[in-house]
Amino acid sequence: MLLLPGIPGAGKTFIASIIIGDLQRRVSQDGNVALTFFYNSFKRSAAQSRFGIVSSFARQLYLQRPRSIEVVTGLYKKHQGHAPATQPRLEEISLALENLLLGFKIVYVVIDALDEGQGPAESDDRPWRYVLSLLCQMVKKLGSEVAIKIIATSRPNLEPEIDGLFDTEARLTIQAHDEDVGMFCDALIGNIRCVAQKPELRLKVKDAICESANGMFLLAKLHCDTLAAKTKPRDVLQAAKSFKLGGDALHRAYEDTMRRIECQPTELSELARKVLVCVAYSARPLSLDELRHALAVDEDTYELDPELDLDHPQDMMSSCAGLVVVDSESNIVRLVHYTTQSFLDSYSDNLMRDRHGFLAATCLNYLHLDAFATHVSDTADYPFLRYSAQHWNWHLSLASSPTHLRQRAFAFLDHVGRVTTALPPFEWMAYQRHGACALHFLAYRGLDDWIIDYIRRGQPSEGNIRQEPLCTECGMSVAQNEERWKDDSTSWGKALTSFRDSLGRTPLWYATRARQDSTAKLLLDINEELLNDEDNTRQSLLAYALECGAEAIALRILEKPIMIPWRDYRDKYGQTYLHLAINSGSQAVVARLPELILASELIDPISPIGSFTTTQDSIGETAFFFSAKGDSVNITKKMLDYSKGLELNIPDKLGMSPLSKAASYGMSEVVKLLLDQENIQTALRDRKGRTALHWAAMNGSVATISCLIDSGEFPVDSTDTQGRTSLPSAAEHGKVDVMLHHLSRKDVDVQSVDDDGANALMYASSYGRTRCVAVLAPLTHNINATDVHGCTALHKLASLIYYSKHPSNYASCLETLINQGASLDAKNNANESAYDICRRRLETPNELGRAFEWYHKNNIEVLGVLVSIMKRHMPTAAPREGQEALNDPV
Repeated sequence: MLLLPGIPGAGKTFIASIIIGDLQRRVSQDGNVALTFFYNSFKRSAAQSRFGIVSSFARQLYLQRPRSIEVVTGLYKKHQGHAPATQPRLEEISLALENLLLGFKIVYVVIDALDEGQGPAESDDRPWRYVLSLLCQMVKKLGSEVAIKIIATSRPNLEPEIDGLFDTEARLTIQAHDEDVGMFCDALIGNIRCVAQKPELRLKVKDAICESANGMFLLAKLHCDTLAAKTKPRDVLQAAKSFKLGGDALHRAYEDTMRRIECQPTELSELARKVLVCVAYSARPLSLDELRHALAVDEDTYELDPELDLDHPQDMMSSCAGLVVVDSESNIVRLVHYTTQSFLDSYSDNLMRDRHGFLAATCLNYLHLDAFATHVSDTADYPFLRYSAQHWNWHLSLASSPTHLRQRAFAFLDHVGRVTTALPPFEWMAYQRHGACALHFLAYRGLDDWIIDYIRRGQPSEGNIRQEPLCTECGMSVAQNEERWKDDSTSWGKALTSFRDSLGRTPLWYATRARQDSTAKLLLDINEELLNDEDNTRQSLLAYALECGAEAIALRILEKPIMIPWRDYRDKYGQTYLHLAINSGSQAVVARLPELILASELIDPISPIGSFTTTQDSIGETAFFFSAKGDSVNITKKMLDYSKGLELNIPDKLGMSPLSKAASYGMSEVVKLLLDQENIQTALRDRKGRTALHWAAMNGSVATISCLIDSGEFPVDSTDTQGRTSLPSAAEHGKVDVMLHHLSRKDVDVQSVDDDGANALMYASSYGRTRCVAVLAPLTHNINATDVHGCTALHKLASLIYYSKHPSNYASCLETLINQGASLDAKNNANESAYDICRRRLETPNELGRAFEWYHKNNIEVLGVLVSIMKRHMPTAAPREGQEALNDPV
C-alpha cells in the first residue's frame, strides 16, 4: 500500500490520473493484470457509501474479465428473481469482489482524494475506513494467489483510523518544485497579453508566482488568471509583488478573483453569482444543460426557447473567472477545486444572501413552465425538470424567507398536469399515467410535513384545481376526483387521499412504490378504507406492496386482515399473497400469513395450512417454488415447518419439481436443504425426462452440481427422453465450469451420444460455445462423428439459425474444429458439406428472416467469415453441381 499525501492544489488528482492512464495501457496488454480506481469528490457523497465503492470495484473487475463467474451470475439471478429486483447486501458484494480478485495475478487499486471520501449526507458512515480494512484483509487472505497493490492520494490530515493502515515508509509526498510550477506558469503567462512578448517581464512574473504558489498549482493558476485581467505591464508587476504578502495566499487569491468578478459589467457579475451558487450549493452536481436551463427562468418565465433564452456556455464560464470548469467527459459543471467550496462558504453572504432561496425559486419557476401543464411525456428537452422536481423542497427548507416560496410551491402542487409531469417514470406503465394530484407527488417523495400542510390548507379554489390547459386524460381524472371532495359527507383530507390517477391508484400506491413507510402510515391513519384498495387492473394494494418490496407497508396492511380478502386473493397469474410474499423475499410477511391461517376458523384439522400453501398458480407453481428459486434458506425452512413438506414434490405444469427449480437457479444451499428432507422424491423428472442434475448443468452452478452428485441420487450418466446426459446440457448452454467438473470424473463419458447420435461437442458447436468447443474438441476421439442426419460438429456450426455473437466467436470455433481434424469435405445425408451450407445460406439470405434486421446483418457477416476461413483451409473448394463458385463475400 502506497500513500501519496499532498497539500491542496499540489496536483494529486492529476498524478492519480497519470498513474491510472499508465496502468490502463499495461493492463490492456496482460489479461492476468487488472485495474480498479475510484475518484472521490465532496459533491458525490451519495455515491461514496461502502456499498457504492465496493460495487464499483466489483463491476470494474467483472468488466475486465466478463466470463461466467459463478458468484456474480448467482448473485444476479438471486436478486433478479425477486419482484421487484432486490439489491445485494454489502457482505454479498464483498464476497463477489473477493472471488473476482482471484481471477487475476495482479490487481491495482488506485484511490484519489481519500480525504474527500465522506459518506452520504446525514450518515456517520466513513466508507473508506471499511473499504480499506476490507482490502487489507483480502491482501492477507489472498496474498499467495493474487497481488493486490493499493495506491491512494490524500491531503495530509487523514483520520487516524485510515492513516494507520499505511506504513510510514510506504509514503511518497506529492510536492511540486518551483521548476514544475514554473513550467506550468509558462503555459499560462501567454494569456497575460501585455507581458507575453516581453521575456524579462515574463521571468519576473513567473518568479513572483512561483514564490507565492509554494508548490500549489491551483494558486499559480488563480494568480495567472488575476494577472490576465491587467492591461498594463506596470499593473501586472505591482499585482505580482502583492502575491508575496503574508497570510493565507490561497484565500487572498480567491478574494482577488471575486473582486474581478464583481468589477465586470452588471449582467456578467450577476450571471457569475448565479452560476457559482448553482454549482456550489446544488444538491448534486449539475450538467451544463441543466445549469443553462436553471439560469434561464424567473418568476415571469412561462416559455423557454433554447435558441433565444439560454446563456452561452463560454459566457457562463468566463464570467466566473476560472472558478468553474466543465468536465469534458461527463459535461458536469464543477468548481475548479474543493478548496473553492470552502472559500465560497466563508464568502457566502457577499455572494448571495439567500442562496437556497434562490435555488428553490429557480426550481419552482422551472416547474411552472407552460409546457408541463399538459403533461409532457418526453422531457428530454427539459433537462432541469428532474432536479427541480426532486430538490425544490430541500432548498426551500433551507431558505431564509420561505413564505412566498411556499405559496409558489402550493400553486405548483395544485396543478395536476405539472405534478404528473414532475413525477419520475418509475415503472413501465408510467407513460400511461395521467391525473396525479398533489398528494401523489408528495407521497412518492415522502414529504409528510407537506402532506399535512396541504391538507390543512383546505380545498383550493375551483380555478386552482381545474386550471387549463390539461390533456384529455388529466382532465378526466380531475373531473372524477372533484366528485370525491364535493361530497359533504367526506372530509377534505379523506377525499384527497382517495384521489386516483388515470391508472386508478391513490397516493398510498405512490408511497408504497417508493417504500415511504412513514408516509404510508400517515395516509392510512387519515383514510383506513384504503387498506383493501385496488387499481384499474384489479391488483390489490397489498400485492403491489409485496411486488415493490415494501415490507413495512405490507405488514401494516396485514394488521387488520378482516378488512382485506387475504385468503382468497389471486392476481392475474393466479398467485396468492404467499406466492408474492416469498417472491419479494419478505420473511416477516411469510411468517405473518400462516399465523393468519392458523387463527382463522376455515382450517383443515389435519393440515391446517396445506390447502393454502399447495395452491398452484397459472403455470402450476406453488408458493414453495418461489422459495426454492429465491435462495432464501430461512424462508424455505419456514415453509417446510409450516406445511410439513406437503409442497415438496408437487410439480408445475411442465413436470418440474421444486428441487429442479432450485437447481436451475443454482441455489446450492436450498438444494442441500431439500435433499435432507425425508420425503423428497429425487427421481422426479419433467416432461422431457430431465432431472435436477440436468437443470443444474444448464445453469452452470458447480456447487449445485457437486451437491446433487455427492448425494448419490443423481448418476451423471442419467439421460432425459432424448437420451442426453447432463454433460451435453452444460455444453449446449456454454457452462464450461460444469463441463470441466464433469470431465474431472472417471464416470463421465465424453464420447456418449443421445438418441439422435449427437455428442457433447456437437451441442457446443450448435450454439457457437467457443470455450466449450476448445475443451471438448481435443477430447473427442472422432472429430468427424455424425448424428442420424449425417451431420458433424462442423455441420452444426454452419447450420445455426441465428448467429447472435461477434463473428470472431464463431471463427474461433471453426478454427478449433479444423485444427483438431474436422473434415471440410464431409457430407451430411442431404449431400452437403459445412462449406456448402454456408454458401447456400449466403446465396439465399431471405431464409434468415429480415424481421430481425440485426441478426440478418450479423448472419451475413458471420457466414462470410466462416466461408473465408474454410476456403483458406480448402483452396480448391469445388462449387456445387451446376453452379460456379462465387467470389468471396465483401
